[in-house]
Amino acid sequence: MPPVWYNGDMHIQSPLKILLALVTVFFSTGTVANASDCTKLKAASEPLIRPKESFPAAFRKDPAGTYTRIIQRAHQELRSGKATFSLPEILPTMEFIATDLTSMEASSPNMRLRISQALAKSQDVISNGVPYRNALEVTADFIEIIDSITRSMHPELVSNFVPKVREEFAHLLRLAPAVIVFPSFSPLSAGFFLRTRGTPLFALGLVKSPFYADGNLLSPAEYFYHDVDHIRFMIREDLIFLGVNVPDAYRMMDPDTPSSTFNALTGKHNIILDYVHNGDFKNLLYGPVEKRTGLAAKLLNGIDAIKDQNPTLAKSAELLLFEIMHEKGYPWELTVLSKQLRDQVHIQKLKYKVDSNFFGPSWPISQETVANLPEAAKWLLTQIEPKRLASNGRSPPAHWFA
Repeated sequence: MPPVWYNGDMHIQSPLKILLALVTVFFSTGTVANASDCTKLKAASEPLIRPKESFPAAFRKDPAGTYTRIIQRAHQELRSGKATFSLPEILPTMEFIATDLTSMEASSPNMRLRISQALAKSQDVISNGVPYRNALEVTADFIEIIDSITRSMHPELVSNFVPKVREEFAHLLRLAPAVIVFPSFSPLSAGFFLRTRGTPLFALGLVKSPFYADGNLLSPAEYFYHDVDHIRFMIREDLIFLGVNVPDAYRMMDPDTPSSTFNALTGKHNIILDYVHNGDFKNLLYGPVEKRTGLAAKLLNGIDAIKDQNPTLAKSAELLLFEIMHEKGYPWELTVLSKQLRDQVHIQKLKYKVDSNFFGPSWPISQETVANLPEAAKWLLTQIEPKRLASNGRSPPAHWFA
């Protein structure tokens, strides 16, 4: 896998975009000239140099155990009277951010102030044992500083997720410790996301230069909030299965208008995680973790077991599960998975994505893999159907079978 932070969304549309990415990597380590807000900035490290983050690998190896240990520690600290709990697992990431901020030089007074404030906050986070909320707020500050610099060099970059999702980030942090997010510069595979999807512990990707995702070249902040967008819909789907009717961020104002997150009546984008927090539904997410990660492990271990004898089927099965569980955000539940594996819409969507080079060079997908998706769906159903009647999981709401 190429050294890029991967979540399955990247795609390269044209040679021009590839050239732009290469130019970005080359120049993002030097001095920024003629930038509107920051005329001089020396990056602390080259874009492909990352901190040594051991946490993602440990989390992948034991998702339920890792999540349980963190929330138990968090509850213990909160019961002792602390305003927030610590997340020392992300200390290497925070040290890397602080080092980057230390070496930044800006001629703009406004940018110098932003860098200075973010550096002070990051150093405070490190010296105080990495308090969760403070660490995530500093991470967002850092990404938005990098974003300002990036956009000064690339004013053509789109702005979609930032206005749509930025306000949701504060509500996401309020769901802790039931829902926890961690920033990471590490390259993460489809297998990582599938194995960890059964827990409400989510990764937020950090990049320092434009990056391909969702069909566009995204700025660092766009990429960061694009992950927040993924996470909020996963939380929504998890709670819908548990019987909580979390509203959709995409709504139709009238029958003649396409659904959108933008609400013309309020002049703002719709948010949904405030509903989860205000209704105190977050604690429902603790319960299914062991069952969901267990189901994920059984299926993924089964895929690993056939890789040598039938590599195409294994690749097709992983790709189909990734589309259902990560891209669409459905929970690891037998009844849900059984229905979704029978729905041809996911296979048709994947055919479109592969034909349009949606996944790009970091996840090359052959036409043979695509052609084998229907067989992969059948194989996956054979792995879960015998277990379905024995499952003591809750029945899904009626909308799963609409």
